[in-house]
Amino acid sequence: MVTVPHDVPTVRPEYDVSEDALDALPVAPALFRFACLDPNAARREGLYVRRVVRADGASCVQVILFYRVQWVPYHRNDFAPFFVYLDANDALTRIVYDVGHHRAATLLPHPDLCLTVVAPWHALRPGRTALARRLRATELRLTDDVVRAWWYEPRTEAQLKLRSKLVDPWHPGLQGIGREHGTFRDEAACPRCGRPALMDDMEVRGPDLVRPTRCPVGHPFVAAYRGQRMAVEGALT
Repeated sequence: MVTVPHDVPTVRPEYDVSEDALDALPVAPALFRFACLDPNAARREGLYVRRVVRADGASCVQVILFYRVQWVPYHRNDFAPFFVYLDANDALTRIVYDVGHHRAATLLPHPDLCLTVVAPWHALRPGRTALARRLRATELRLTDDVVRAWWYEPRTEAQLKLRSKLVDPWHPGLQGIGREHGTFRDEAACPRCGRPALMDDMEVRGPDLVRPTRCPVGHPFVAAYRGQRMAVEGALT
């Protein structure tokens, strides 16, 4: 039995969470769907939203499209995040979205900005196809309790893998500097060579989440997301 720790923070202390997240959602792109269903509001599926604000007034509207099931390959809970970045005057500056397997891509402002949710794993694609339909989804608040329940889900394949990039939406790893895509996943540096390994589902150990892994060149180590400190760490096995 896993006890969800209710004192683990879900945003870094230098940021604020605004109460007007749902009011800010109209600045998000138009959403469509292709070969998949609308989220089922009766099952608490939908668009979970919060707005994180920096000291300079810039903000990020964090949106997670949530389905209870992904059918291919099958697992419980499926998450498709996209982040909408606004300047201090609430003008759109960019959108970072999940192109599949939590790889992050960036869209810059342009007319007719939209995203399409596609089957089978609810990846997001820029634009829309001729057969795509408008996505109809309930808008829900992305509260601390919702985030913690997703993070500390005991069925590890059903966990929300978005942790360090959720607490800090300005994390440089979202931009993919020097590589084709950024990533919404945690990145743990190998304690031997410093190369990053991408995290997936992790074992719950109190407020922490841990995963034995290997870096890209094969060094084994144990990665951990330290819930209280909001830090990703790596230790040699």
